[in-house]
Amino acid sequence: MKEPCFKAYIFYNQPMSLVNRPRILIPLAAYNTLLPPKYGVNQSYVRAITNNGGEAVCVIRPDAEQMLGLLPFMRGIFIVGGHDIDPEYYGEKSNAHLQNIDRERDQVELTLVHLAVKNHIPFLGICRGMQIMNVALGGSLYQDIRSEMPGAIEHRYNKDAGGKDLSRSFLAHDVSIK
Repeated sequence: MKEPCFKAYIFYNQPMSLVNRPRILIPLAAYNTLLPPKYGVNQSYVRAITNNGGEAVCVIRPDAEQMLGLLPFMRGIFIVGGHDIDPEYYGEKSNAHLQNIDRERDQVELTLVHLAVKNHIPFLGICRGMQIMNVALGGSLYQDIRSEMPGAIEHRYNKDAGGKDLSRSFLAHDVSIK
């Protein structure tokens, strides 16, 4: 039996404000290297949605039919960061630098972007989420910025120069949109 892709919300006797909150769909990342394996999302993302009047609806691996059933109830899609995207989706072979490919997640998120465009549903991507949006809309990626683009800015800020862990909210670099 296929596991359910989301928990149903019961709105009976709930305040009307809860029912009317815009629902934002978040496909969850898989953490298969943990024991036991887990699905999850950074709490700060969910808090940002709920603190601004939204309701985060987290899903694991819905198929296309389940996604189509969910989308009419969603006001947006939020695709979060994570590991590398399988280069086959943008017409390349894998190189030695790729880590933790999750083809199921890739497929779910690529399908969600296509459905969002087709159904005029707003979507936002952070980090890997932006890469998914790029690939879904016909773009390609550098598989390893460090080796393929000498002189590029550092994109992984896990530790400072002294080896101390940095906060996940550390602003690593500016972004400009033209």
